[in-house]
Amino acid sequence: MVGVAVAELDKDIGIPKPDKKPILGRYVYLLSAMAAIGGFLFGYDTGIVSSAFIYVPRSPELRPVTHVWVEVMVGITAVFAGAGAILTGRLTDRYGRKKMVFCSCISFAIGALVCAIGLHKMVIVFGRALLGIAIGFASMSVPVYVAESSPEYVRGKLGSSFQLMIAFGQMCSNILAGGFSYIDPETIGWRLMFAFAALPALIQVVGFLFLPESPRWLFEHRGEEACTEVLTKIYNGNMEWVEYELKHIRVAHKRHEEELKETEGQNILWRILTTPSVLKALIAGCGLQAFQQLSGVNSIMYYTSAVIRNAGVRNPHTIIWLSVATSGVLFVTGFFPIFYIEKLGRRKLLLPSTAGVLASLLLLSGSFYLINQDTLPTIRDQRLLGRPSTVENFEECYKLSNCDSCVTYEFCGFCQPILKNGTTAPYGYCLPNQEMGNQTAIEKFEWLGEMCKTRYTALPIILILVYMFTYAIGFGPLPYVLNAEFYPLWARGTCVSIATLHVWIYNVLTTMTFLTINELLSKAGAFLLYAFFTAIALVFFYFLVPETKDLSLDEIQLLFMSEKERKERRLRENMTSSTSKNVKILPD
Repeated sequence: MVGVAVAELDKDIGIPKPDKKPILGRYVYLLSAMAAIGGFLFGYDTGIVSSAFIYVPRSPELRPVTHVWVEVMVGITAVFAGAGAILTGRLTDRYGRKKMVFCSCISFAIGALVCAIGLHKMVIVFGRALLGIAIGFASMSVPVYVAESSPEYVRGKLGSSFQLMIAFGQMCSNILAGGFSYIDPETIGWRLMFAFAALPALIQVVGFLFLPESPRWLFEHRGEEACTEVLTKIYNGNMEWVEYELKHIRVAHKRHEEELKETEGQNILWRILTTPSVLKALIAGCGLQAFQQLSGVNSIMYYTSAVIRNAGVRNPHTIIWLSVATSGVLFVTGFFPIFYIEKLGRRKLLLPSTAGVLASLLLLSGSFYLINQDTLPTIRDQRLLGRPSTVENFEECYKLSNCDSCVTYEFCGFCQPILKNGTTAPYGYCLPNQEMGNQTAIEKFEWLGEMCKTRYTALPIILILVYMFTYAIGFGPLPYVLNAEFYPLWARGTCVSIATLHVWIYNVLTTMTFLTINELLSKAGAFLLYAFFTAIALVFFYFLVPETKDLSLDEIQLLFMSEKERKERRLRENMTSSTSKNVKILPD
C-alpha cells in the first residue's frame, strides 16, 4: 500500500501551520455551492433519463423506438461527456476553471431545450450530445475549482458536496418527473422533464458572473496580488492563514517553474508518463473512476425504471415514485461522507463502501435469478397458435422458457390465455410483438403486458436501496475528491481530464450495453458481471489508493514518491529556496 509518515511530509514541506482554524465566511460556501450546481445538473440528467424513457418510446412523433435507439439516446451523453473531458483539461489550464464551469451551464441550458422540443429521434440524440459536453466540462472542472478554492481542512467536505449535489439532482428529477407524468406524459410530460434542466443552468450562469477564479490559477496567470485578494475573501480576512496558503502556492509555483526548465519543450502528457510519482497517482485516479462506473451505478441510475419494471411493477406512475426512493437514499446517505470524511479519512470510507456495493450486487443478481425461476412457464405447442412459424421473430420467442426470459427479449411479449371462468391460465405463450406497440402479432391470445407476476417483486427494489446506501458513503464521492487532490499543479488539469475521461469511457460501455447484456446474459448475469468488476476494485483500492486526510495538496504528492524521489526533490528545493526570503530552507 502507498504511504509515508506525516512527520516526514511536514519536514518536506517546511511550512508551519497556524494553530487555530480560521472562521470561514459565507463566501467560501457560496463559491462551492454555485460550482456544485454543476453536480446537480449532472444528477438531474442521470435521473430524468430513467423516467423520461418510460414515455419517449411511446411518443407518437418518435415511434418506433427500439432498444438500440434507447441505448444510443441514453449513451450518447456519455460519449460526448468523454470528449468534453478531453477538451477541458487543456482549456481549464489555459483559460481558467471558472470559464469552463460557465461554458458547461450554457451547454446544459441549450441541450435541455433541444431535447424538450425534439420531434425526431436524431434531434433528441443531438440534444443529449450537448448535455454530454456540458457534463464533461462540469465533471472535470468543478472538482478542481472546489479543491483549489477550499481550505485544506474542509476541502474533502466541500469536494464531497459535488457528489451530494449529483444525488440531489437525481432525487429532484424523479420528484419532478412524477409530477410531469400526469401531464399527457407521452406527448408533453417527457418534454417538460427535459426542459426543466435549463432553469438551474441559467441560475449558475448568473451566479458565476459574481465569483472569482481559483487562487492557484490566479497566482499562475495573474500574479500574487490577484491570488491574495481571493484568499483574503476565502479565509474571511485571517491574514495568518492567507500567508500560510500563499506560501504553499509560492512553493508549488517555484517547483513548477523549476520542473518546466528541466523539461523545457517536453510534451505535458509525455512528462506525466515519465514522472513516476505522477504516473502512479494517475493510475490510482483512473482506477477509481473506471471501477466506479464498472460497478454499474449509472446503468442502475439511467435504467432505474427498467429495473423496477423488471421486478414486476406495472404502473408507470408507481415506477417513477419508487425511483424517488432510490435517489432519495443516495441523497440522504450522501451527507455521511461530508460530515465524516475529515474525521475518518478517505480509505475508511472507500473500502467498506466498495465491499458493501459488492455484496449488494451479488444479492441483486440472486434476486433476479429467483424472479426468473418464479415466473410462469411458456407452452411450446404450435398447434394452438393460429399462425405458422414463418412469422418474424417467432422462432426466437418460441424457444424462451418462461415469462421473465420472454419479456427481457425486445421483440417478444408474454401472453396468458383467458380461461372460460375469466381467470388467467397458469402458463402463457412467448410471442412476437408488433413493430409499433405492445400488442402481440399472433391472434387469439390477449396481451396482458410485459411485466411478469412474481412473489419477489420487493426484493430487488430493497436491494437497489441497499446498493445506493453503500455506494453513497464512499464509492460515489471519493473518486472525485481524491482525483482533485492527487496531482501537482502543472499536471492537475490534464490528469483530472484523463481520469474523468475514464468515467465516460466506462459509462458508455455500461449504459450503452445494459439492455443488450440483459438479453445476452440475463438480468442476474448482468449484475453478476458488475459484481466481478467491483471485487477487482476492492483489491485495487486496498493496495494503490493512499490516505490523504489532513494533508495539503503539495504534501499528497509525496505519497506517490519513492524515498529517492523525495530526497531529490528536497535537495532541489533547498537549493532554490535558499535565494528566496519567502520560503523557509528545508532541512537535509
